[in-house]
Amino acid sequence: EADEQENMEWLESDEEWEDRRTKSNSTLEVTIERTDYSIYNEEGLMIAGIYYDRPVISGDSVAAEKIMQFFEDEEQDWFAGRGRLLHIPGNDLEECPEINVLDIICEDIEKMREQYGDEDVAEWLCLYSVEARIMYMDDDILSILQIKEFRTQRGSTNYYGCTFDLHTGELL
Repeated sequence: EADEQENMEWLESDEEWEDRRTKSNSTLEVTIERTDYSIYNEEGLMIAGIYYDRPVISGDSVAAEKIMQFFEDEEQDWFAGRGRLLHIPGNDLEECPEINVLDIICEDIEKMREQYGDEDVAEWLCLYSVEARIMYMDDDILSILQIKEFRTQRGSTNYYGCTFDLHTGELL
């Protein structure tokens, strides 16, 4: 049985995925909204998925405002090609503000389109994305999982967690 479980591929059902996109407690509701700047060719073929999933907190509280501001700032940084989600170990991007990761990704995508053609690049589907999931929420805390993925000719996936105090809005 252990060997069988080890060889199983883990897939999330549509219902499980949807359940991670909306949650509420006695005073707040959190939904995930996607800002999408994906690249399509003239025929409508998606060449690259470029998006940021932003948690949106509905509710009239200081905590909700602070958490919303955190994710709004992070989204702006993401599309500007900088910020905490783009820290590369051994390469501190904060010390190199002239480096814009989104620009580098877009340049790589254009080179791939020239080299391989849109159909092959679309089949590979380049990515520059942050997918967010609500992992836990009660009346006291909110935990968000963020999955950052880059994929052009090479790729990487990183996982980030954010847990907030719902009384103060502070990142724990």
